[in-house]
Amino acid sequence: MSEIILLSDNDKNIKTIQKYLPLHIITVFQQKDGVLEYIKNKTPEVIIVDTVGMKDAVNVCRAIKFDTQMQNIGIILIVDKKQKNKDFLKYASSYISKPIDKDILNATLNSVILTKHSLDELSESNSALSTSLYRLDELNKTITALAGSLDKSKIIEIMTSGIEKFLSYQLCYSLVFNDPLDITLSINSLHPISPRLEEAIKLRAIYSYKNLFNIHTTKEDIKVIKNIKRPNDFEYDLNILVPAKFDTVFAPINVKDKFFGIIEVFREKEFNKNVDVIAFQTLVKQATFPLQSAILYEEIKEQNDKLEEMEKKKSEFFSIVSHELRTPLTAIKNAITILLSGNIPNIPDRVVLFVKMIERNSEKIFSIVQEWLDSAKAETGKLDYNFTVANINPLVDSVKQSLSNLADEKNIDFTVNKTENIPALYIDTKRIEQVITNLVSNALKYTKNGGKITITTELTEAEMLKEKPFSKDKDRVLSDEYVVVKVSDTGDGIAKENLEKVFEKFEQVNGTLSRSVGGTGLGLFIAKQFADVHDGFLWVESVVHKGSDFYLAIPVLTEDERFEMQLRHDISNANSDKKSFGLITLCENKLTDKPYLVEFIRKLDCENIFKKSTDSKYFYTETKENLYYSFYDVNMNIQIFNFVIQRIKDFAQKDKNLQNGKKIYLSHVNYPDDAGDAEELMNQSKKQLKEVING
Repeated sequence: MSEIILLSDNDKNIKTIQKYLPLHIITVFQQKDGVLEYIKNKTPEVIIVDTVGMKDAVNVCRAIKFDTQMQNIGIILIVDKKQKNKDFLKYASSYISKPIDKDILNATLNSVILTKHSLDELSESNSALSTSLYRLDELNKTITALAGSLDKSKIIEIMTSGIEKFLSYQLCYSLVFNDPLDITLSINSLHPISPRLEEAIKLRAIYSYKNLFNIHTTKEDIKVIKNIKRPNDFEYDLNILVPAKFDTVFAPINVKDKFFGIIEVFREKEFNKNVDVIAFQTLVKQATFPLQSAILYEEIKEQNDKLEEMEKKKSEFFSIVSHELRTPLTAIKNAITILLSGNIPNIPDRVVLFVKMIERNSEKIFSIVQEWLDSAKAETGKLDYNFTVANINPLVDSVKQSLSNLADEKNIDFTVNKTENIPALYIDTKRIEQVITNLVSNALKYTKNGGKITITTELTEAEMLKEKPFSKDKDRVLSDEYVVVKVSDTGDGIAKENLEKVFEKFEQVNGTLSRSVGGTGLGLFIAKQFADVHDGFLWVESVVHKGSDFYLAIPVLTEDERFEMQLRHDISNANSDKKSFGLITLCENKLTDKPYLVEFIRKLDCENIFKKSTDSKYFYTETKENLYYSFYDVNMNIQIFNFVIQRIKDFAQKDKNLQNGKKIYLSHVNYPDDAGDAEELMNQSKKQLKEVING
């Protein structure tokens, strides 16, 4: 039996339809508003509209069609062939003409009802399909989000959020055992929860599922985190735990067959076991994989932290021991210097011989202590570097001069082949000389009497370096040219499998020979650290029984690159020392033959502005169209920073040249708490400059 609405004010038509359709429930309305009000709460199968004699039939049919289209209600119109305006027909599912024929009316009605049922089934299928697609999409989003996190708390939060989108629950709690001292109960609720309910959830989690726990715990041990969606609404109380009112699903959270926690969800609407429960269990299962990764990550991080702490303590130990040894060694060296100075008369030759022996051995000990100290400082980033523009050849000459005596003692042919007019480098001369000294000292140790050692300097294009054996560092080859220092020897050489080990800490790859020649195994390690600081490379090529070639490559930097290298080191120091940092860049647009900016900066006298600080540095650089002047200061707080900016603006306003059309563009970046990354700092500053210039 179908429910039918009849809209008509014609008594004859009403009686005819009631007579022809006795098996249907027919509700009669004479006004459109009554029909529209009725279908707000009920959904009839069909609405029959008697348009004969109806005023404004088009608008009536349009209104009914508009209000019924989402419910798939069929509309049958009764029409008269004599009606002139039949525009209302486009709003009908079907129509019949007067006089009303019983068979036509029943056939039309059955057809419209059948169509409605088909549309209802289609709508239901579409709704189910839409729900399935939504769930699949949310599942994909949730799994993607889970895979992107290594934070256990965040993973539980993502899982809970995904379950909410799937199940539209009223309340969900998860009890997570990070460790015996960190047990967290997370409650996600649509409405606030009462204190009684919170306590009940704690007890439910502990006592209902205690057979899953390997940890003895009480509700006092549990930390509670609440996330309430509608905090100003009514409170949930204990009735949420009543099975007759709220359905529930539960799952343990296991990671690699080990218990990690539990999760339970409450909902007023009953859960569908074939859809809701499977989706819930799937999401909980999916969360276990990133949880496993997160736990493994924490374990690795914890181990790394321990190793780092041990390495730090070891470095501190070396540093302390080195300092403690240097004090008596310095006293011994001073005493030896006095004894051998010739100012003390009548010292027997035999005593002088022994003093010289003491001198040689104390020098060895002093060298070992210095290597320990440098190694400890290099690893902790506490070595100071003093970069300057210098030529490499004088450093090579200095090393040759200081080590020639050792070469002569072993009758080694020690030569130097220098490339003249080689480009100057931006280096810490003390550290680079130490690198070359370590390479030559290493060659002297392993070259037998009567052998040969050669130091060569040459200019090399970057492309040539990419073929050299430091493949993992190839991406660091950035500059166009490099100055290469090669130290060649005719020693026993190094086996191919040991080449990468030679720069490792405490590594001496030649076994018995290493022990006979001595050394700490730190010289090449320190040399590698210093090369890296200069954006350079250190590598070795060797053939067993024929000798080894050690290479040091240092980039030839432009003014910009020099500045950025210095900036990077200063930012690193600022971060490690927890200092603030300021960078200011000025630019003159459209260069003239005599750039006004240089004049302007000289008048500004930035060094006087920073006269209280010894950490300020500056540079000039040119492009095809602009001249840049950048300067920065480590330990420049925000007050000094703003003061400098104001000084620059004051100078610019007072200067007559600026009033004649000259322009100074200003960019500034300030990191009062964290200096950040050098490249990011420079890029941000240049971006600001570009915006100012183009604006």
